[in-house]
Amino acid sequence: MISPDFACSNTKKLMTEQEIFVQAARQHEAGNLKQARTGYEKVLELNSRNVHAWHLLGHLLLESGQNQEALECLVKACELEPENAELQISLGRALAQSGRFSEACKIFSAAAPILQDPEIWELLGRCAEADLKIQDAIGAFSKALKLDSSRLGLMGRMGYLLLYAEEIERGFNLHRFRSSVLEASKVPLGSEFPSVRRQRIHLNGEQGLGDELFFLRYLPVLEKLGPKEISVLLSPKNQTLIARILPELKQGNPGPDSLVLELGDLPHICIREGFREIPAPLFMGSCDPSGPICVQWEAGAPQIAMKDATGVGKRVDPFWLGTLLQKTGKDCVVLQRNPKPEDLLAFEKGFGKEVENHSSLQEDLILMHEGLQKYSGYAGVSSTAWHMASGMDMPGLICVPHPADFRWGLRPQNTIWFKTATLIRQNQDGSWPEGITALQARVFFR
Repeated sequence: MISPDFACSNTKKLMTEQEIFVQAARQHEAGNLKQARTGYEKVLELNSRNVHAWHLLGHLLLESGQNQEALECLVKACELEPENAELQISLGRALAQSGRFSEACKIFSAAAPILQDPEIWELLGRCAEADLKIQDAIGAFSKALKLDSSRLGLMGRMGYLLLYAEEIERGFNLHRFRSSVLEASKVPLGSEFPSVRRQRIHLNGEQGLGDELFFLRYLPVLEKLGPKEISVLLSPKNQTLIARILPELKQGNPGPDSLVLELGDLPHICIREGFREIPAPLFMGSCDPSGPICVQWEAGAPQIAMKDATGVGKRVDPFWLGTLLQKTGKDCVVLQRNPKPEDLLAFEKGFGKEVENHSSLQEDLILMHEGLQKYSGYAGVSSTAWHMASGMDMPGLICVPHPADFRWGLRPQNTIWFKTATLIRQNQDGSWPEGITALQARVFFR
């Protein structure tokens, strides 16, 4: 029976299929999803071959988070009009939203060369990236940018993937358009800018504490390029640490004649001046080969394609980590910031005994710097502590969540950015590798 909402009250007669559809579409546009869904379903009761009703009902269900029902509607629409590119694109979007990136790639791959729409090429790239087909993603993004060079955010994303694939020069060239710059309404570094030689250079810190320490590895390179002066403005915690590490480095606001640059652009600047090697992490001192291993199982925020990054992103199961480290035969201390009691117990259960809790070092980077020099190794996820430890030439067993940051690249067990790190990568299903033997575990910290 037709709902009263879709009856013509003036004439006391039932509305036609088209009239019901139009009213449902208006309700949909107004955000009244319940009424709109009722209308689309009534249309399909009258005519199960109404492609537009299947199509819009699919979109509505996607908006409501009912991905499987949405897919069924969109598949039905595509079956009715298999040559309809708009329907195919809608189905591809629904597949991507449902995490079925490989299937979505097939649809976008077929449509993109025909439609030559930059948005479709970008969708293809996003799905390929999520499916860890990095070179395919780079190719798709490149074609999107050829059609529309104004997509600055896409330039930044392509730069990120180029760095992931170790195409360092091209990657840092596009890294100028990274999201942290665009979202702060800053003007990306232009393709034409003065040489840093004989200039007063000021570097603004950006992103997180670990990111600032990561990019500061290029500071000694900048010094060799012959600027008149270098100054930096870092986050407060790093200001104190760097004042200790590099007491001669000027900190504070830029002078009136300074060339102001973002710290994240320093690699691109150095490369443009002819330096193409990968510099070692900023020197932080030395570690103690006889000390214990420090452990951190949770930190930071994730880099996730095709969906929002929410909650803590870098995390490894503390019980699994404890079980692994027990095989090394080394003593361990917990460096985890504010460890949850249940996580600490899980780690100790896996490790087989109680461990000292050194989490208070996380409250002050100077204390952490002093503490790290007493350890022989680092184990866990990448963190500010690891960025400091890597500057002490400390061996690290880095548990790399899926998907990974560009610094961890595509190599199975190592990275060009941290020569003392051995990587263990999370599986795509969220699990961590099993079957690592005691002999293999001991090699991590030999």
